[in-house]
Amino acid sequence: MGILGGSLFLGPSAQAVDTETWNYTYTCSSTKPGSLVGTGEKPLNVKISIPKTVTLGQAFQVGWTLGDSPFISPGTYVKGSKLKVSAGVHMTGYWDGVGELVSTGTLTTETDLFPATPIKLPTLTSGSHVTGREGEIRVKPITISVQFSPKSLGEVNDTKDLVADTTTPPSQDGPITYTGKWTYDAGRGTDLKDWVGTKRPFRNDAHETQDKTATATIEFEGTGIEYIGERHAQLGPVDAEIVGVQDSLKRIDPSKKSDEVNAPPVEAGARYGHEVLWSKTGLPYGKYEARITSKLGDNQWAVLDSFNVISDDSGEPPAYFDTTCTPPANVDVATVKVVKASTPSASSTPTNHTTVSPTPRPTTTVTATVTPSSSTSSSPQVVVTPVGGAQTGEMVVGGPSGRVYVWFGVVLLLGSVGAGLVWRRRQAAVQATSESDG
Repeated sequence: MGILGGSLFLGPSAQAVDTETWNYTYTCSSTKPGSLVGTGEKPLNVKISIPKTVTLGQAFQVGWTLGDSPFISPGTYVKGSKLKVSAGVHMTGYWDGVGELVSTGTLTTETDLFPATPIKLPTLTSGSHVTGREGEIRVKPITISVQFSPKSLGEVNDTKDLVADTTTPPSQDGPITYTGKWTYDAGRGTDLKDWVGTKRPFRNDAHETQDKTATATIEFEGTGIEYIGERHAQLGPVDAEIVGVQDSLKRIDPSKKSDEVNAPPVEAGARYGHEVLWSKTGLPYGKYEARITSKLGDNQWAVLDSFNVISDDSGEPPAYFDTTCTPPANVDVATVKVVKASTPSASSTPTNHTTVSPTPRPTTTVTATVTPSSSTSSSPQVVVTPVGGAQTGEMVVGGPSGRVYVWFGVVLLLGSVGAGLVWRRRQAAVQATSESDG
């Protein structure tokens, strides 16, 4: 049957069905590094609303109400990250095979998240399916899947504890760890005057070193990273890599105008700021360690402006955070009956029409319109009427043809006329005899 879902909603007639609410305690757990419930298992209370009956041709909905969220942030993420919840039920007995009706909801975080920060749950849309025939649908809850899409952390540097220029910055400040001798320049963007173009250092600061063995390392979580620095004639080569990731190591020469093999050197007296000197993207989402290592010569410098951490949130949420909530083993199965719509009964509706004649006296005509009910046949009770009978729906009584009665009447009429004439002639004769005798 495949997966069904979407935002179909019941019409007024379908919303009036009898709905039953089922209460379950789901168990949420994860084996992924980015588990949203930490270690172990956490309960999630769930209410599922399922109609008992649905009118044929209408849609039936499965509604979800989630209880208090057991989910927490497994790390530090900026606001705009997304939590997606998908809840489903299996539907059997109505088709060949098994249908799956899925309800979903997505919540976008409005604040930054930190480790163990609670994450709210979204509201789920009602899963809906339009019924196509009469029958029974058995509905059984299945797993709830929870996915997380962190928003890209973006550029980071280490200004947390550094507020002024210093030749001895701490070895670790913020997410970046340093080895060797580094200098911190708090107002680099305004202190230097040889900038070309409008780009300046991120947050107006940078770290720089002449140490031939210095390193700067950042631990990050995402799908890629960029090393951002400067291009200048006095800058020397550095190696950039993601530790443990094959083919990620690359030698960078910021004294050239680009990464091209035959790129010309940066002209004297020119400094290009906020340049992406190296990047590695398209990694599976996870935790990594990026490092730059000094390969400087005499009188050369290396500059670290920032690292730009990338999380590709354009596609499916990373499996790194996948968490599953399962229903009880003995979960109940609901039954939904798909029935025909009831047919309205017959009714006789008199309609009054008033006709005004030329005289002041109105005449009222009443017309009755009869609508046959489902139990009234629209054809006559007698389908075939016998010959000689009227279309009354009643059988005529058998006997002689009607012509016999007509001729019999004619004979009676003529006999009556003849008898009358004889009687009148006799009366006239009697009267004449009387007169002659007198």
